[in-house]
Amino acid sequence: MRFVFDERFAAGFFHDPCKKLWGRRLQPFSYWHKAQLEYVQSRFLTGEVPGLWDVWVAIKILATRYPEVARLRSWYPDWWYLGWKALYGWRSLARGVRGIVMHINNFSSGPKFWPKGGSYRRLADAYRLLAKEMGDKSLLHKAYNADRAADIEETGKRDVDDSVEQVSIYMKYAGRSAVEAWNMPIGKLLWHNACFLKMEGADVPIWSPTDEMFFKQHKAQRHQKLLKLGEEKQSENPALTQPLAFALASVEYWEKVVGDKKGEIGR
Repeated sequence: MRFVFDERFAAGFFHDPCKKLWGRRLQPFSYWHKAQLEYVQSRFLTGEVPGLWDVWVAIKILATRYPEVARLRSWYPDWWYLGWKALYGWRSLARGVRGIVMHINNFSSGPKFWPKGGSYRRLADAYRLLAKEMGDKSLLHKAYNADRAADIEETGKRDVDDSVEQVSIYMKYAGRSAVEAWNMPIGKLLWHNACFLKMEGADVPIWSPTDEMFFKQHKAQRHQKLLKLGEEKQSENPALTQPLAFALASVEYWEKVVGDKKGEIGR
C-alpha cells in the first residue's frame, strides 16, 4: 500500500537543517521574520530585485527569535558604510539571494486553498495577453482592475495584519505562548491553524493532490476550448492572427464567466 501524501504538508514539516549565511545561523522562517521584513519593506517580499544590502538586512532579521528585533538604524555615517563594504561588498549577490529565497521557501509551505478570485485573475491575464497582441496599453488598466477584484474576493476587507491574525489563532486554539507561536515555522503553524478552524466548523477548503490532478485535466480541456473559439474567430475574420484570435477569445470567455458570477451574486 502506498500513501497519497500532500507534498505541501511534507514540505511544511520536513525541513532541511538551518544553514549559516554570511557567518550567521538563520532561524526557521516564522511570522516574526515576515513581520520584520514587511516593516523594513524588504525587496524579498515586495518583488523588487534585491541587492547586497537587502541580503544583509534579511540575514540580520532571519537570525532573530521573538521577541528580539533586528538592530537596524535609519541612518549610518559614511565611515560605517566604508567598513560595511569592506566586510560584505565582495560577497556573491546571486549566492546570497538564492540562500535567502531557499530558506524562506523551506519553511513556508502551508496548505493550499481553493482560490476564490480565480476567474478575475484569469480575466486579468487575458487582458494582459490581449494588450500585448494589440499593443493597446489601455487594456492594462482593465487587467489591474480585474486583479484588484480578485484580491478583494480572496481576502475580503482586511483590517488586521495576517501575521498577527495567524499567530493569535494558534495561541487561542493551542493554548500556547506568543514566543512559541511567533517562532514556529510559518508552514507548520498554518497547517495547525487550518485543522483548528476545521474543528470549529469553519469552511476550510484545502486543495488536495486529487484536486490538483483534476484541475490539470480541466485546465487542459479549457485551453483546447479557447483554441477552438479562437479558430472560430479566425474563420469569421481571416485577417486575425492565431495569437490575437486566441487572446480575443480568452477575454470574451472570462468576461462571460465573471459576468455570470456577478449575476449569481446579485440574485
